[in-house]
Amino acid sequence: MPDDAYADDLAALYDPSTPPLRVDARQTLIPLRPRSSAYDLCADVLAALDRAEPGSYPPPAENEVHPLDAPALTAALKRFSEEPGPLGSETVVVRIGHPSGARRVILGITLHRSGNPSGGEFVRAIDGTDLYETRARYTAETTRLAQLIDALEDGVMLTDGNYRLWLLNTALVDLGHLQDLCPLKRGTDIHHVERGLAQLLRDPADPRVRSADEITERRAATSERLSLADGRTVRRTYVPLYSGDVYIGNLWLFRDITEQLQALEVLHERNRGLAELADERARFTAAVSHDLRTPLTTISSFCELLISDEETPLTEEQRLYVGVVAKSAGRMRRIIDDLLMITRLEARAVVLDRAEVDVPELCATTVAELTPMAAAAQVELRCDAGAGPPISADRYRLRQVLDNLLGNAIKYTPAGGEASLSCLYDESAHLWSLTVTDTGIGIPEDQQAGLFDQFRRASNAGGIQGSGLGLSVARGLVERHGGTVALSSTEGAGTTVTVTLPLAPVELDKD
Repeated sequence: MPDDAYADDLAALYDPSTPPLRVDARQTLIPLRPRSSAYDLCADVLAALDRAEPGSYPPPAENEVHPLDAPALTAALKRFSEEPGPLGSETVVVRIGHPSGARRVILGITLHRSGNPSGGEFVRAIDGTDLYETRARYTAETTRLAQLIDALEDGVMLTDGNYRLWLLNTALVDLGHLQDLCPLKRGTDIHHVERGLAQLLRDPADPRVRSADEITERRAATSERLSLADGRTVRRTYVPLYSGDVYIGNLWLFRDITEQLQALEVLHERNRGLAELADERARFTAAVSHDLRTPLTTISSFCELLISDEETPLTEEQRLYVGVVAKSAGRMRRIIDDLLMITRLEARAVVLDRAEVDVPELCATTVAELTPMAAAAQVELRCDAGAGPPISADRYRLRQVLDNLLGNAIKYTPAGGEASLSCLYDESAHLWSLTVTDTGIGIPEDQQAGLFDQFRRASNAGGIQGSGLGLSVARGLVERHGGTVALSSTEGAGTTVTVTLPLAPVELDKD
């Protein structure tokens, strides 16, 4: 910081209009001894200050008066002695003590001569150490922040409350092609900066009115998009600046969002393409499913007729063959139903028929009806149903979820194993937890995360029939109820699937 700027600050401390900072600064007024040297004068000042605050101002060694400041004070003393009449000299800044030492004092010294013959000559001195060091720290911090702001990729313009420039960073100069206006000094009126920016606009309206409105209204973080004549798009944001509750200035940020908007448009275009593909797939699935359902219905009907025909009964071998056909048709129908359900879930077209559902009763009924299937597979099936309030849910869809999960547990558990369904109500969270556990083949750890995706099956399930759709359907139906599905498994030891369902209905049908 230039000494003359610091001297102006010190001189301002004597101005009656100066803020109360001058009251807190240590100062003294002493007689000027005849023929005092610069060192003598500094020693007298420190002695006077030390009398007011003992121990704070020990006398200096002569070599501790800064060598760059002693000549200036010597010259001031010489001019003062040579000029007659009432006189007040300029303020001289004197540093005492080595900067790296423990003791350092910065004095502002002014010489005065009274117009009264008996008034004599005297010295007014002020200890400006705290002020100087605070100012130095402020300057260093301001410089550091200015360098940081100048390194930003966003354009930044800072002004005071009177629309005078504080800072304009390089990014804004480059963005607005303002090189011809540079260098811009602090305190410059920024209207011509805005006029330079306005020339870049596709609609070259002067943005100064808008800025004036912003300053007047001080609306925090207001933003607008500016379309430039060269095709770029810039987002301009205004933020009023405050120190506590005191309004001190304005900040404008300018960001070139052209590439961002172009990427967003590409993303939207891709999303539109994906949406069209999804619609086409949904229509294709619905059409194919309808076309497959019709012959499957015919096949199933004729199988039932053949099996139930008492006039021309089938042989045992024929009955076996027809039974295989009927089971295959039933399996194909379930796959078609799952495909249609997935399509409807993706389109959010599944409307839940909500009613009060007794969760323990639903679990017990499901286990009872699947017990014959478990017995045929030589798997022990158990139910552990805790008490709790009913939930608002679609009973048919929840039963579909439990059938899928329990069916998998039975199907992937070897003979002699166990499968169970338990339900527990968490009163604090208002949630039902339904847990399906088995002692089956388990799932490799690296395949568990994607097992709920469509057509995804574990690599160790190759010898067991399945479409890879059941878990995907189960998760979709649970999420339509506002619930969650979680899976944990150990290969060779078994799998646990936990479903959580909220007690109160969750409005997802409008999504």
